[in-house]
Amino acid sequence: PLMDHDILKRQISRKVKPGRLQRVLYKVVDSYLQGAPLGIKVSQIFGMLYLSDFDRKAMRFFDIADDPEKLAFWTSKYIESRIVTAKTPEDYEDLCRGPQFLAEKFHKMAKDGIKHYHRFVDNIIVLHGDKAFLGIFKILAIMILARDYHVIINKDYNIRPTYMGIRIIGYVFYHDRVLLGKRNKQDLCRHVHKLFKKGKTEEQIRVA
Repeated sequence: PLMDHDILKRQISRKVKPGRLQRVLYKVVDSYLQGAPLGIKVSQIFGMLYLSDFDRKAMRFFDIADDPEKLAFWTSKYIESRIVTAKTPEDYEDLCRGPQFLAEKFHKMAKDGIKHYHRFVDNIIVLHGDKAFLGIFKILAIMILARDYHVIINKDYNIRPTYMGIRIIGYVFYHDRVLLGKRNKQDLCRHVHKLFKKGKTEEQIRVA
């Protein structure tokens, strides 16, 4: 609902040739003061188009490996982060190998990019084995999304191990099971409670 219309039209023009379809899509965009409501069918398409080139940049780790100045800056930040956040024996083993080892490790990760990047409209999930690397990705992603796409980031983003579950589109995905999200369960309970207060039977509530 907060998509910038100018950016959205620019993205549409990159994927849809000038003609009737493009004019129809522009007309849909212009029919709303801001963004596009979730209820219309093209909203998901708009949402996917809006950040399509961001997806490619993110998977290339924002081309940091191709810019020596940026690479040097973020390499130092990576080394600092590894030192500050070291907790496990593996962390200390890496630190004992020295800053050159850490620098080379970061350079390889930056060159390889993000292999496990997933997005559904406005939900982004990035999987990586290095927490410090993910921290740098998070900083860059938030900066670029805010600066280039005028995106307001939800405050519930975080970096967490996958065994704690991945929360997306109302569900929590674990390694061995899928559970309903807490907010969805609470909303369902409130809805059922309201129906009971209205005197509905259990069968009527089940149908509702």
